[in-house]
Amino acid sequence: MNFRLIIILLMTTLCTYQIDARDKTSLEMLNLDPSIFNLQTVKFDKVSPYPIQQEYLFKDYSSNPNNLGSYLINLNSFVNTFSEKETLDNTSSLIYQIFNNPPKQFNKSTVELTKAFYFLVLPEQFKDAKLLEAFVKKVKTTKTGAYNCLLTALILKKKLNSKKLDLKVKRDFEAILLKAVHGTNADAMFFYALGNFYFNFFKDQNTLTKLRLITLNYEKSRARDHRNRNLFVYITSKYIELHTHYQEHNINMPFAFEELVYKRVILLDPKNPMAHNNLADLYSNQNVQLKEALKEAEIANKLEENNPSILDTLGYCLYKNKKFKKSVEVFKKAIQLDPSQAISYFHLASAYYDLKKFPLAIVNFKKAIELEPNNSLTLNNLAYLYSELNQNLDEALIMSQRALKRAPKNPAYLDTLAWIYYQQGRYKEAKTILDKVLVIDPESVESRAHLDAVEAKLNPNATKTPKVEHHDHDQGSHPQEKQIFKSSSKNAYDLLYQSILNAKDSYIANNQNNLKKADVKVFYDQLISISSNQGDYIKLYQFMKEFETLDLSKNTEVKTTESALSPQFNSFYNFFPEKPQLFVHAKKSALTKMYNKAFEIWSKNSKLEIDLTSIQQRIIQELPNQLAISLYKPNADTKLQILACSKLTEQKLQTIHKNLEIFAGRPITIPGNQDIHIEIQSLNLHTYQVKAFGTSIFIHLKDQHLIVSNSIVATNNLPHDDKVSLNSNVSFINFLKSAKDFKHEIKLFSDDFSSFNQGLDKQTLAIIKEVTNDFNLLENIASYIAFLNFDNNTFKELEYIGAKSSDQVKSLVQSIESASKHIEDTLLKNNSHKITSEIVVKDSIIEISTEISNLDQFIQTIIDKVKLNYKHIEKLVKPKKDNNNDK
Repeated sequence: MNFRLIIILLMTTLCTYQIDARDKTSLEMLNLDPSIFNLQTVKFDKVSPYPIQQEYLFKDYSSNPNNLGSYLINLNSFVNTFSEKETLDNTSSLIYQIFNNPPKQFNKSTVELTKAFYFLVLPEQFKDAKLLEAFVKKVKTTKTGAYNCLLTALILKKKLNSKKLDLKVKRDFEAILLKAVHGTNADAMFFYALGNFYFNFFKDQNTLTKLRLITLNYEKSRARDHRNRNLFVYITSKYIELHTHYQEHNINMPFAFEELVYKRVILLDPKNPMAHNNLADLYSNQNVQLKEALKEAEIANKLEENNPSILDTLGYCLYKNKKFKKSVEVFKKAIQLDPSQAISYFHLASAYYDLKKFPLAIVNFKKAIELEPNNSLTLNNLAYLYSELNQNLDEALIMSQRALKRAPKNPAYLDTLAWIYYQQGRYKEAKTILDKVLVIDPESVESRAHLDAVEAKLNPNATKTPKVEHHDHDQGSHPQEKQIFKSSSKNAYDLLYQSILNAKDSYIANNQNNLKKADVKVFYDQLISISSNQGDYIKLYQFMKEFETLDLSKNTEVKTTESALSPQFNSFYNFFPEKPQLFVHAKKSALTKMYNKAFEIWSKNSKLEIDLTSIQQRIIQELPNQLAISLYKPNADTKLQILACSKLTEQKLQTIHKNLEIFAGRPITIPGNQDIHIEIQSLNLHTYQVKAFGTSIFIHLKDQHLIVSNSIVATNNLPHDDKVSLNSNVSFINFLKSAKDFKHEIKLFSDDFSSFNQGLDKQTLAIIKEVTNDFNLLENIASYIAFLNFDNNTFKELEYIGAKSSDQVKSLVQSIESASKHIEDTLLKNNSHKITSEIVVKDSIIEISTEISNLDQFIQTIIDKVKLNYKHIEKLVKPKKDNNNDK
C-alpha cells in the first residue's frame, strides 16, 4: 500500500516538517524542531545591536538551563542572524568568550556544548586541526553531556564522509556516539534528535540495524514525553516515510516494524480502511493472529465497501481461517467488481482446491495465468495440481519450467518438477532434483515423502511404503505485501522489547524522587501489548505481576540492558578467562594453511570423484580473521569448559545472526547415513542454544565476535575486564613480550600444563606417550607457551616452559631432551625432512627453538606412524568387556 496521501496530511499537521532538496548542515538534519515540543524560542533580528541580542540568548538559557535542545535551537538561530566572522575578534562576542573567557551564566557542560556547536557549524573558523583534535580527545575521555557527545559525533561523521577511510576517526566516532547514548541530559528531545540522526545518516546497507536504532531512539523519546501528540505524529510520519521507501525499493522489512506502522496509522486515523486492510494482510501472510486478521479485514470492508482489493483481503483472511465456502463467496464478489484482478482468481482457485473441487480450481488458475502469464506461483500451483491428478503432464511440465526460469532455486518449484517427472515415469531425473531440494530445504517433509516414493520405484524390493502429502498451494506471498520470514518477527520484537525496557529503566533511574506507578504505567502497557501480540504469555504475566508488585518508594534497582551500541573492550584476549588449561589462538593465514593441508590430505584419501575446488575456495573466504579456543575449569566441581571465539566482519556476523533467527524454533534434519537432528533455540537477542548429538552448545554474538561454548556460564558477561581476563595473566603477558620479534601465526598457552591430561581421553594420552616416551614431564610444568609459524614448507616453533620450582629445571630439561631424541628417532627414518632444536635456560625459564624442514613429508610420516600404531594403541586402552553391561 502507498502512504503518500497520509504523509501529505501528516506534513500539513506539522508545519515545520518538510522535505527540502537543498543541502542541509549536520545540525539541521537533527531537525531540532521546537514546535514539536511546544517550546517558545527567541526571535532574533539584525536591527538590534549584537550585545543586546546575545543577552536575550543568555536570559532564555538562564530561565531553563536544563533544556539544552531549546538552547541549541536558539544558538543556531542566533548564529544564523549574525555573521560571526565580523565579531570573531570582538571580545564581547559569544564565540570569543566561549573559547577564551566563558560567560558566567553557563555551566561547564554548556560551555563544552557551545564549543562543539561552533566546531560543527563554523569549521572554516578553526584552521588549527590540533584545537579540534584536543577537543575530541577531551569529549572522549571525560564525563560530558549527551548533547555534547552527539554534536561531537556529528563533527567526526562529517570528517569520515570527507575521507575514504580513517580508522582513528571511525573509532573515535563510535566511542563518542556510545557515550551520547549513555550520557547525561538525555531527555525526550535528545532521543528524538538521535533517532533523526540514525534516520538521515545511516545508509540502507542493513535494514534491520537501521530500523532497530531508529525505533529504539524514537520510542525512547515517546516514552519520556508520552502525552505529546505532535511528537507521536512526527514519529509516525517518519515510520511511514521509511515504510514507503523500503516498499518502493522492494526491500524486506521486519514484521514488527510493518505492524508498528499500520497500528500507528490506525491510532492517528481509526477510520483509515487501507491501514486496517494492510494489517489484516500482514497477519494472514505471516500466519499469525489469524482471528485478529479477519477482524481487521472486516473493519476495512465496513469502512470502504465494494473495494475489490479490500474484499480480496477479506476473502484471503477467511481462507486462512479455513472458512473456505465463505471465502469463495467473497472472492467471487471481488472478481465481479474487478474481473482484471488476477490475485482474486488465484485465491479462488486455492479455495476450490481445498474444497476438493479440482475442475473449478483449474479453471480459475488458468484465468489467473491469462491475466498474469509470468506469475511463477500460479504457474507452479497449476502444474502441481495437474501432476497430482496425473493429467496434462506435458502442459504441466512446460508451466513448471516457466516457473523455474523466474525462480530457479525455489525448493517448492523444484519439487513440483520432480513430481511431474515421477508421474511420467522418469524416476532417476526425479531423484536427482529431489536430492537438490533436500539440500536447499532439508526439513521439507513433503519432498522427503516424494523422494521415498521415487526410491520405492527405483528399488521395488524395499519394504518402506511412502506417504505423499498434499502440496501447500499457499507457498507465495499475498501480492499486496512481500513475504517476510517469521524469524524477522522474533528479532524485531526483541528490538522493540529492548528499546522500551531501556526507556523504562532510564526513566525510573532519572526520576526516582516522587515517582508514582501511574508515571511508568505507559511502559508496562506497551510491554504487555507487545507480549500479547507475539503470543508470549509468560512475558505478559511477568510484566503484569511486576507492575502489580512495583514499589517505587524504595530505591529501585535499574537493570542493565543492551543499548543501541555495545560496550568496547581493549583486546581480543578479554573474551578469555585468566587461567586456561589450554589456550590456542590462530590468525587467518594459519587457518588457511592448515585447512588447505587438511583438504589436500582428505582429497588423496577420498573416494569422491567430484571437483570440490570451488567449495574449498568458498570455505577459505569464510574463515574468520582470527580464532581462539580456551579449555578451562572455573573450579574443581565444574566440568571442563570450552570457549571458542572468532573475530568476523560485521557483514558475516549479521549473516550468521540472520540464519540463526531463521532456523530458531524449527527442527532441522541433515540427511546422511544416519539423519542428524538439530534444534536451535533463541535464548535472548544475542544468545542461541544448539542441540545435537545429545548435547548442547551455546552461540553468543558480541560486537564483531562469534563466541561458542559448551556452557552458557562461559558466555555471560563477555568480554571480561582486564582484571579477570587473559590480559591479567602475568606469565602470558611476559611470554608475549619475550617473543615479540618471533613472527608467528599460532600461539598455544597453558597456565597449568600439569593438569592438561585431566581433559584428555585414554587414547589421546596413549598416543602422546607413544610419541614422547615420557609423559611424566608434563607433571613438572607450571606454565607453557608456544609460538608457531608455517612458511615455505618449513615449520618453526618457539616454546617457553616455566617449571613448578627452580630445582626442577634441570630434570625438566633432561626429560625434554629425552623426549626430543625419542621423537627424532621415531620420525626421522628417512632423510627427506630434518628436525633441529635448541634448548636454552634463562632465569629458570626454558626456551626451545625448533625447525622442521620439508613439512609435507613430516606430516605424512606422522600420519603413517599413527596408522601403524593405532591398533597397538587401541589394545593399550581398550577396556575389558563387561558381560553384565554390554554396549
